[in-house]
Amino acid sequence: FCCIHPVSAESPVKSEVKPLIRIGICDDRREDIQRLQAHAAWFGEKHPEIPLKADAFTSPYDLLEAIYDGGGYDIYILDIIMPHLNGIDVAQKVRERGETAEILFLTVSREYAVEAFGVKASGYLIKPVQKAAFEQEMLNCIRNLAPNENPAILLKTKEGIRRVHIR
Repeated sequence: FCCIHPVSAESPVKSEVKPLIRIGICDDRREDIQRLQAHAAWFGEKHPEIPLKADAFTSPYDLLEAIYDGGGYDIYILDIIMPHLNGIDVAQKVRERGETAEILFLTVSREYAVEAFGVKASGYLIKPVQKAAFEQEMLNCIRNLAPNENPAILLKTKEGIRRVHIR
């Protein structure tokens, strides 16, 4: 996904295209979602060269429905402990789609580290998430998503919209 920032008609450059980083946040606690959304807004202000859009979900099923309907996200921030379907299970479903997105887990402890390795998690954010930790993990994920290193196209299939990386 890209966003186009128009430039004035007198300018020799017609438009500037910057990749839009799509973030899917899933946590069953609204307070934690609000904190992460505030951190994402702060990150966007501090790093205006990195346009991002964060969608938040209190239900893993709503997140999965959004993925199947509108394509995946570049970065997933998933609470590990949620009722009915935990963050590790959601990450497995993301990986089953063939997505190479960055996945950050939210947790109050690191007891699920072994399971996180199985879904190639990018890292952990310990609750309550601090701005500095959020910024560091986001920058690490964005470096891994560099479009020159991981070019991708979006394809519409009968299973939904899928991001296919071109290697």
